[in-house]
Amino acid sequence: MTALRTRLLAGSAALAAGLAGVAVLTPAAPASAARVEAACSDAPGDAAAIQAAIDSSKDGDEIVIKGRA
Repeated sequence: MTALRTRLLAGSAALAAGLAGVAVLTPAAPASAARVEAACSDAPGDAAAIQAAIDSSKDGDEIVIKGRA
């Protein structure tokens, strides 16, 4: 009975270690990047437009500045 209990504990530990390894090695779903645009017209308000684009973006987003800068 002791041998069976030892086998069950060893098997459970191996299964837990295997599942933990799968959880660590499985990559997360890739985040989708967005394109955030800021329209500039060579005016004093351009800095505010660019800052608004930066503030509304998320990690990995592309900020595109269009117009005259």
